[in-house]
This record gives sequence, structure tokens and C-alpha cells, in this order.
Amino acid sequence: MKTKKIALIAFALISLLFVTGNAFAAFELNNYASLWMTNANGVVPSASQATFNWNEQPWLYIRFNDAYASDYKIGGSSNTTMWTWDGTPNNDKSFAKFYLGNKNDLWIGFSKSYWENTMRQAGDWTVSAMSLLQDKTAGGQLKEYGGIVNFHVNPVPEPISMVLFLTGAATLAARSRMKKI
Repeated sequence: MKTKKIALIAFALISLLFVTGNAFAAFELNNYASLWMTNANGVVPSASQATFNWNEQPWLYIRFNDAYASDYKIGGSSNTTMWTWDGTPNNDKSFAKFYLGNKNDLWIGFSKSYWENTMRQAGDWTVSAMSLLQDKTAGGQLKEYGGIVNFHVNPVPEPISMVLFLTGAATLAARSRMKKI
């Protein structure tokens, strides 16, 4: 599964290089200023969120450069992300998300219904990101970025556990009330 992920990301980047006319450009991968997980679209997090509750939706936050957004001019960016759930052996699930942008700060996520109905799995997740952008601050030079971030999704409590908890709480409340009478 890991080979497929690497092949898909490499194919996307090579395709972008051919489209932009720089097919044989040297490849120097830069680190993102921030590659963090967050539970909110459009809000700059102060740190990466490592754990999500079952009802939260994860978003990948990318900041290309530490410069202020007004000082750092991006002509455009092409971003390829691979979201992989680390399931049982030979049971990983991967989801690709492509995103085009022209800002220093990006939030990349799936629709709420797709996350809840198709993707959401309790356990460990890995998000790999590759970006190609035109840096207008550096005279239109193309820059490549890459990175990996991990997060964990907590499982929803089992319905039977909740029923047992509520039954026990009701029993204790009833006994307490009977003692008062």
C-alpha cells in the first residue's frame, strides 16, 4: 500500500512539472513552515492536533512560509495529499485529495458527509503532503514542498457500554432515593 501512495504522489508531481514546462528541473524538497492537523477550516491552529474525537472532522493546515502572508506572494500551488488509515495488516485505507490554491495558508479536508460516511475510522492516520508552488517573491521560481503528519481518531463508545453505564447510574439513583424514604 505504501508503494502505491508513493507512486501516486510521484506521478502527480511529475505531471505538474511537465504541465509547467520544467520537466527536468532539479528536485529540492522544502519543509513546510507548518503542516498541522486541526478540527476547524479557516482557523490558524497554534499547534498540530494529535487526537480527534469521533464527532470531530480533521483538516490539514499548511503554511508554506513563515513570512507574513502579505509579504509572501504565491502565484499558485498544486497540492497532493494522501490520507492513510493504518488498519490491521493488509487492511490500510488510503484517500487522495488534490487542492489548487494561491495563498500562504491552506486548509485541506474532505466534505463532512464523505468523512463521516466513507473515511472515518478509529485509530492511527497518516497524512502525506506534496506541493508545487510558484513563488512570486523569488521571481516566479517553482518550489516543491513535502511532509508527513500523524493523528489519532478515538473510537465512539460502544452502545452496549453506554446502556450498562446508564443502567448502573439509574440503579444507584433509585437505591439512594429509597434510602431517603
